[in-house]
Amino acid sequence: MYLGFVSKLYFGFVNELMSIFWQATPAQDALDSVSLNKMDHLMEEYDLLLRSQLLDQQLYFEKLLAKETVKALELSFQLEQQQVL
Repeated sequence: MYLGFVSKLYFGFVNELMSIFWQATPAQDALDSVSLNKMDHLMEEYDLLLRSQLLDQQLYFEKLLAKETVKALELSFQLEQQQVL
């Protein structure tokens, strides 16, 4: 859920930047294809980095949630065992 929200937010932002970038301007006309390719490559690298970080955060919090769930189940089991005795 969190990753989906962040991804939508991020990609909406990237799409907006791309639309601004690709508007015809004198500065853009001055850029040659090599510069445009470099910028595209940098944007792809940044995109991969951000996706990687988001996935790492997702895995971290899923592991944290799993550990706490196991602790809660163990505690619940111990309480049930004490009530039986």
